[in-house]
Amino acid sequence: MIKKNTVVTFNYEVMDDSGTLLEKSSAPALYLHGGYGNVPQHLEQSLEGHEAGEQLQVRVEPGQGFGERDETLVRHELRSKFPEGKLEVGMRVEAQREDNNEPMTFTVTAVSDFGVTLDANHPLAGKTLLFNIEIVEVRPATADEITHGHAHGAGGHHH
Repeated sequence: MIKKNTVVTFNYEVMDDSGTLLEKSSAPALYLHGGYGNVPQHLEQSLEGHEAGEQLQVRVEPGQGFGERDETLVRHELRSKFPEGKLEVGMRVEAQREDNNEPMTFTVTAVSDFGVTLDANHPLAGKTLLFNIEIVEVRPATADEITHGHAHGAGGHHH
């Protein structure tokens, strides 16, 4: 049964609220259950108490998952601020935050000869999501997994 400090192996599909498939596991995924931040909190809470072999659907509202979109996390920069070469929509780039100079990861959302639009919102921010979950396996976590705060794949520790 899924409870704190168990490792859950599962297959999933993620759809938006219009039913468009956004992501599907190509192989079973796994996470350490129990408030470690490895999956959205509402999804984790919904899986609590379930067992291997079960299938369920979980609706996750933006505030329960990847948050609301924050337009202050969208930046427009001059193309000349970026190195020469190919810069494409969908690429991930690191840049400094404007408020404290800390590094932040952005997704390139638009490119022209003169400008680049960067978005630091999570790609699923602002979306209501429907998760179709098939629980494949539930096992006790190892001491190393609990210490590290995440599940380790087959064969041990993988990052």
